[in-house]
Order: sequence, then C-alpha cells, then structure tokens
Amino acid sequence: MPKHEFNITRMVEFNETDMAGIVHFSVFFRYMEFAEHAFFRSLGSSIV
Repeated sequence: MPKHEFNITRMVEFNETDMAGIVHFSVFFRYMEFAEHAFFRSLGSSIV
C-alpha cells in the first residue's frame, strides 16, 4: 500500500478557549473530526 502523508493546520478560535487562553478539552474531538474529514477528502473518499 503506498504511503500517503497528510498534514493539516487549523487556527484555534477565541470561543474554543477559556479566560486563560487554554483550549477546552471537548474541542479536541472537533479538531479530530475536522482532520478526519479532510484526510478522507484528500484520498478522494466521501464523508457521507
């Protein structure tokens, strides 16, 4: 199986942090889902 390198960058938004500027733990699941969708799109697969 050929290797497929995948990188993605996403900026943290203000509403995803607390008053100290730390990302809330629940947001990481949204980040993972965002990356997963982008990864499958990069392979030419459908998300649906």
